[in-house]
Amino acid sequence: MAETWLQLENFASTTANGAIDSADLTIVVTSVADLPALFDYYLLLWDAADYDTPAEDPDLEVVKVTSAAGLTLTVTRAQAGTIAADHPDGATVELPLLAEHIEEIQTALDLNTTHRTSNGTDHGYIDQDVTSGSSPTFDGANFTGMDADDVDIADAGNYYTGTEVETALQEIGAGLPLPVTSKVAGYTLTSADAICLCTGTFTVVLPTAAGITGKVYYVKNVSTGVITVDGNGAETIDGETTQTLRQWDTMQIASDGTNWVIL
Repeated sequence: MAETWLQLENFASTTANGAIDSADLTIVVTSVADLPALFDYYLLLWDAADYDTPAEDPDLEVVKVTSAAGLTLTVTRAQAGTIAADHPDGATVELPLLAEHIEEIQTALDLNTTHRTSNGTDHGYIDQDVTSGSSPTFDGANFTGMDADDVDIADAGNYYTGTEVETALQEIGAGLPLPVTSKVAGYTLTSADAICLCTGTFTVVLPTAAGITGKVYYVKNVSTGVITVDGNGAETIDGETTQTLRQWDTMQIASDGTNWVIL
């Protein structure tokens, strides 16, 4: 069975059509044109009239939309560690990217669904209703010990088989899952890191950009604190020595071999 994911849309936002009480299980919005057509998905409720950013609003709330009838959305309140609160008429309603989305992907990647290959060996894999003419073999995230009759990969005219598979997957960017680390105090990213979820107020230091051209990190602030992302030594991030992330902000950052650039 294919996985059902929380829905996402780029730049999806609307406003509340009428005040929202903390006990309401439905909310009415002015438009659903930008919102996902499928369910479930998260919405962030906050008062943009009185606050510059969601993190500044003490009544910030995340709700989960489970269904809709026209402009009326059925919601589950107080999601993602927030508390059900009152929200004014005209409150901003937007679809955020949350730590819960990343954790959902990580959980799916960790599932050890069993698939039996043609040689009778059981291996773990993630079923997204993708089929192949031959039997793909995954032993968790470890491709060591594959037989040549288990996996063949063709990419841009290159053909890989057997013991070449692990190298091939890395070369074509299919070496999933990405590692996720959660931090609550100052931390220096390492070559083993990819996604860093930060809770609190502290500094995340990047490694030197030299020698790791193309290395990408994802740093996300998942709390009300302030996260400072610091280039290594004199190295810069989009021309600045540091960048700041407030609650729910995400930075996707890559090495150009000399400094760091935000993607």
